[in-house]
Amino acid sequence: MAKIIRMMCTIHDNSLTNNELRRIEKQTQQLYTQHFGRHFTIMPIWVRIPPGQAYLAGKPSSASAVVIPVADDLDNTSRHKFMKAFCDNWIAITGCNKNDIIFNAADSRYVNKLNRQMLSRIRPSIRPLVAGKLAFTLLMSKVSKGYLSTSINL
Repeated sequence: MAKIIRMMCTIHDNSLTNNELRRIEKQTQQLYTQHFGRHFTIMPIWVRIPPGQAYLAGKPSSASAVVIPVADDLDNTSRHKFMKAFCDNWIAITGCNKNDIIFNAADSRYVNKLNRQMLSRIRPSIRPLVAGKLAFTLLMSKVSKGYLSTSINL
């Protein structure tokens, strides 16, 4: 069975078309397979940022941010080849400027630690409610749009 690799993508509302999102998903799966083998399945989650909620250097930002975990202690040559290929594909699909994609191919252990820390910020008594709401939102998005998507303002 393939290992699920969660790809977290933070994008601005209406910045990418459904077709672009699906092309990025398909290309990323192909890239990950090419670089790391067939025993992985990419699960992209698109987190939308409403207008006026993202800034870079004190000015409204149009940058997207993507985090995809890779094997712990992956050598930098392999990591950088994957990162360059990913960014080249993103730019080719979206037409964005190279400064409008922030990409992190971090070791899995660090991504998992970050996810645990983010979860710990939610009060334990409401975690099941928040998790349920997120799961429902993602499922409805998958059914209606064909991909997993939610708002940063869950």
